[in-house]
Amino acid sequence: MSDSEKNVNKPILSPISLIKQLRDGKISAANLTNESRIACVEYLTGEGLKKCEIAELLKISTRTVYRDLAQIRKENAISLDAEFVAQHVGELKKRCSSAISNLLKIQNDKKCPHKVKVDAIHKTWLIFKECTQTLQSLYYLPNGATEIRASVDHNFREPPSFDEITHDLSMLKTSMKEAGIPDEKITQMFSALEGLIQRSSASNIIKHVKSKIVEENKND
Repeated sequence: MSDSEKNVNKPILSPISLIKQLRDGKISAANLTNESRIACVEYLTGEGLKKCEIAELLKISTRTVYRDLAQIRKENAISLDAEFVAQHVGELKKRCSSAISNLLKIQNDKKCPHKVKVDAIHKTWLIFKECTQTLQSLYYLPNGATEIRASVDHNFREPPSFDEITHDLSMLKTSMKEAGIPDEKITQMFSALEGLIQRSSASNIIKHVKSKIVEENKND
């Protein structure tokens, strides 16, 4: 049987088992594969060990530990998209409902002390409130009552300035980004709007300069 076939048939040990065998001297750190070493680095980091302590245990340099941690962060990176936001909100709502259900069991327990019941009721409200605020921050719920007022008269409002339009566009882009809605068509639309605003602003500046020149020529 070849070495590759032996590696395929060899059971994969968990980081906990590998680290235990390393500490007991049953295996050598030099025989760890890159994948196993990185898994051990991730586990030991979660256990609160310093980078120098991880390096000493795994018989590697501190630089290798830093490189493994960078690889771990890369593998654990999350792509921001609308589907991820929806999934995360669903998980949040599920955990919120589960926590409230557990607190309701405490409230309905006849043997539970009154003070504990009151605290459970308070905690239930806090969980519901924080969940609501989180959903509002993700634009799944409105932040307040929306009031619409309309009036028609002969005093038409002046059109917004270029600074106001640029500010509104910037705020809209920020809101879309925070809501996790990176849409290619919307991004192209933003770029087109920004280009249009810049051209319009430049056109107004040119008109203003021309009018100044005409006025000066008239005065001369």
